[in-house]
Amino acid sequence: MPLPDKSRNAPGVHHYIPIFYTKRWACGDPQMLTRFTRWPSGNFAVDRKAPKGVGWECDGYSFDGFTSDQAAAIELELMKPKDHRASQILRRLERDGTSGPWSSEERYDWTWFIVSLLVRGPEDVRSAKANIFVNGQSPTSEWKRVTRTSFASFPALPRPLHSGTTLPRWTRITAIGSE
Repeated sequence: MPLPDKSRNAPGVHHYIPIFYTKRWACGDPQMLTRFTRWPSGNFAVDRKAPKGVGWECDGYSFDGFTSDQAAAIELELMKPKDHRASQILRRLERDGTSGPWSSEERYDWTWFIVSLLVRGPEDVRSAKANIFVNGQSPTSEWKRVTRTSFASFPALPRPLHSGTTLPRWTRITAIGSE
């Protein structure tokens, strides 16, 4: 698994709204966004933040049993490349509109990005974690297929010991090194 470097997000910073997307609304000198926040206490705050300072959560993609590098891999090896591709497509859309040929890959990448915005927020990720835990307790054949496909699609995740390993069992094995 690659180690984070200065050109990548820190392991615990997971952007659910990509920086390339929020930059489009930054203004002033320096380029900043106005952030409106409602804190758990119920108080509201308004402040100015750089695009990289909004739309993120610490350890947003961590699961029980994941190291910080494994959680960072979701951001760095899955989301970041997809977001980079989407930034290129958005730049083209802004420049040329929808004219010209669009490959199936470009259409897929843009659709993947738009759909990801619907499911990558903190509440959605917490819900997915809960569903993974519940489904992992007594997995159906469909759940096992989804798990196999996920492991195959995301090579940065450590491999399960055998094909019947469920995600909750896998996270326990990964966390302690054995069952």
